[in-house]
Amino acid sequence: MKRDLNFFAAYKNGPAKTSGKSNAGLFLLIAIFIFIISGTYGGLFLYQKSIQLEINMIKAQVGDSSEKQQELAAVIEKNELLKLYTKVLADSKGKFDSSIFINKQKLTSIASAMPSDVRVISMKMNPQNVQLTCVSKSPLGSAQLQQALDRSNLFSLIWYDGVTFDEIDNNYHFIMTCNFNEVQKGKVD
Repeated sequence: MKRDLNFFAAYKNGPAKTSGKSNAGLFLLIAIFIFIISGTYGGLFLYQKSIQLEINMIKAQVGDSSEKQQELAAVIEKNELLKLYTKVLADSKGKFDSSIFINKQKLTSIASAMPSDVRVISMKMNPQNVQLTCVSKSPLGSAQLQQALDRSNLFSLIWYDGVTFDEIDNNYHFIMTCNFNEVQKGKVD
């Protein structure tokens, strides 16, 4: 049994008849594949856009935080300057307070030592001494004032340059300089 095989029969008879279902299945398979690929691409595109949106939001927050950081640095610098200013003011106030050498005690001591016939015309006071320009009806007014001031224990040295008589107003004029017990160097008593 020998049989001849004719390999050219398929070419002679024409193309084989295929059913339309297999072509439709192939088209359906290609359409599903294209849909899956486009869906995946679309999903990745949307994911990329959401990530880009989050990046932009983070950049905005970083920009806001850098502005806030600059504002904070400016506030800190102002705070440091205010602390320095407050310290300088406190030091200045302390120095000013310690430089006050005229106080109520000194003025009261000088006023209580005045004899009844002696008037003070002017008074110059500094931390070391006080200079009194006085007028008296009596030629002994200057000596009485010197003794009274000496008893006050406020002064270490009291002197005056002499007494002059003014014939126009019938008064004796004198200038008395009194050194304080301690050189005051700006200290408050």
